[in-house]
Amino acid sequence: MFLTFPEDLRMPNNLTCEALFGLSLEFQCTYNATNRTLKLANAFPFATEPSRIQFSVSPIINPPLVIVTKSFSVATYTSDYYLLDSQSQGLVLNMSCLLPCKSCVKEDASRCESCFSPLTQDFEVTEKPYLAKEMCYEACPSGTYEHLG
Repeated sequence: MFLTFPEDLRMPNNLTCEALFGLSLEFQCTYNATNRTLKLANAFPFATEPSRIQFSVSPIINPPLVIVTKSFSVATYTSDYYLLDSQSQGLVLNMSCLLPCKSCVKEDASRCESCFSPLTQDFEVTEKPYLAKEMCYEACPSGTYEHLG
C-alpha cells in the first residue's frame, strides 16, 4: 500500500507509523520525503483483506492556516506490485476546527458544533466527547446529562 501526502501538509523527514488495527505483526512502513509517499509493506496478515485497517502516522505538522487539504492518494498492490485499486480524490483533512471540535461554527474555529465520539469510532482523536455550550468536555458538565440518540 502506498499513501501519498498532499503538498499543503508539512511533512518532516523522520515520519513514523504504527499499526493499530487489522494489520499484521510484520507490518513495516518507510517514508520517501522526495515524493511524499509512505509505503506500507507486509500489512495484511491474510489472503483476504480486512474490512478495516487503522494505523497512525506521526509527526504531521498542521498547516498554519485553517484549511481543507488537497486530497491524499492511496494505492494498494499485490506483493509483486500489481495494482489492485487506488483512490486520489476526496481523501482530505478538514482543518477548519480546532481540537477538540469535530465540527465548528464557521466564523469561529474554537466554537464546537460536535465532538469526536466513541459512538463514531473516532474517540482516539480526543477524550472530550461531550458537547455543551459550544465546547467539548471529558464528562458531562454539572447540571447536564448524556443524551444518546
